[in-house]
Amino acid sequence: MKFIQLSSLGEGLEHHLNLLEHCIDSQIPLYYHHRTTESPSLWFGIDVNADIKLDIFQQFNLPTPKLNFNISKIIDNIQNEILLLEFKLDQKDVDLIRSFGECLPKKITPPFLFDGNNCKELDVLHYVNEQILKIKNQKFPSNIRLNTPSLSTSISNSTFYYKLYGSYYFSNKDNDIYSDSNESSLVKIDVNNIFIDKENKDKLQKSAMHFKTPCVSEIPDSSPYYVPKDYRNHKKLCLLATIGYEIFEANISNIPKSKGDGNKLLKEKLQLSNQREAVFSYMLIDIAPNCKVKRKNKEKGIPQIKYLMEIDANLSDFKKENMIKDLGFSDEYFKFAKRYIE
Repeated sequence: MKFIQLSSLGEGLEHHLNLLEHCIDSQIPLYYHHRTTESPSLWFGIDVNADIKLDIFQQFNLPTPKLNFNISKIIDNIQNEILLLEFKLDQKDVDLIRSFGECLPKKITPPFLFDGNNCKELDVLHYVNEQILKIKNQKFPSNIRLNTPSLSTSISNSTFYYKLYGSYYFSNKDNDIYSDSNESSLVKIDVNNIFIDKENKDKLQKSAMHFKTPCVSEIPDSSPYYVPKDYRNHKKLCLLATIGYEIFEANISNIPKSKGDGNKLLKEKLQLSNQREAVFSYMLIDIAPNCKVKRKNKEKGIPQIKYLMEIDANLSDFKKENMIKDLGFSDEYFKFAKRYIE
């Protein structure tokens, strides 16, 4: 299998997150690139709630060995190697990554060793069985030898149990090698470390054109909704511009049937608590002929947001305020306009 970075298919974090959402919708497998030295550690094991016992330890009244193993620690001969893990995300995970940069990956499959282009499957059970032998060698009485049939049966049973019940997860128990609890931890997700199978590249790119909301970087510079690069970190402004582009220029979504519907749409998408701010925001992107906005510029087909974004982002707030006043907004709308470009 050949893999490519999701982030190589365009620029901008929001675009990458949109691609990630589409991978989830289209059930395109996702792979995460993780170094064994990174925190949190990759673990493999059985949750104690599964109530699985190793018969040989019960037979000799010995403590049941801890059933979870820190893969990042025990693979000491390939330290700092890159592991490639297939994992599952859902829309809530993407929202967490967008807001906090972390989430809790689910259903992690057996990892691959990855050199940047090619990969080979890692035989985790080999390392786990080595650890089981070490534990048993330490805990068994001296008269019990490693080649006894009962012990061989126990190791065989252990492998069976791990194949049947074992799972991979991330945990902040970075310094431990064993654990009797299966405690998953949130993982800082760097979108640059997410890969897809190269065979899915064309499928993803072809479908990306049908996103409900385009990425701000996809708005052409010839568009009146184009966001200058100095304003790309103004998330609400970027979202408003992409909504305007989606509705009035790219024809991805239908034009709201009424201004009331447009106000309702923006109040929801921009998560606005103030109804008047929703009214103003819709007027910023509206280019309908009957749009009645008290403003200085009334060029046909040009939304007022264009003039707002033409104000130099590097000016002081005081100078920006003066330029906003020149656009002719009412005092109430002036306050809302200022929030978009501060």
